[in-house]
Amino acid sequence: LFGGGSPSTDRVDIWNSQTNIWTTASLSVGRNALAAASVGIYAFFGGGFPSPSTVVDIWNNQTQTFSGTTSL
Repeated sequence: LFGGGSPSTDRVDIWNSQTNIWTTASLSVGRNALAAASVGIYAFFGGGFPSPSTVVDIWNNQTQTFSGTTSL
């Protein structure tokens, strides 16, 4: 998973290693310089700019959707 970018974007690029296919999804808010981490089936995309952002988007790899958005 790759998310955000410069200039600010809401795009997330997702690589499926089983099918060898790239797909895309959208963050709730476009931003750059964000932080990302993964635990189990979840990937977390948080912070970044503009502002700085306090938004965290949570990707669920089983459902292939963002399961929630929260603030720091």
